[in-house]
Amino acid sequence: MITKISDKYISNRAWFRDVLRGQDVILRGVSALEYLQLFDGYVGESKIYVYAKSRGIYENIDYHVIDTFDNIDYFHL
Repeated sequence: MITKISDKYISNRAWFRDVLRGQDVILRGVSALEYLQLFDGYVGESKIYVYAKSRGIYENIDYHVIDTFDNIDYFHL
């Protein structure tokens, strides 16, 4: 199954918030930069990069599965 893509949203931040709502993940790489508005992203983007404790159901989310979030520096916005 594929999630919604970014061209349906006003910003990538709004896209991430909608698609990832309720999931236990941390944005990583390009997705983290896009969320922080340090990188504009790509037109019609469909790939999201996250750290997760288990693999999710979406094909277009790159789940980098880890045991714990303890060794990752992150913050909530």
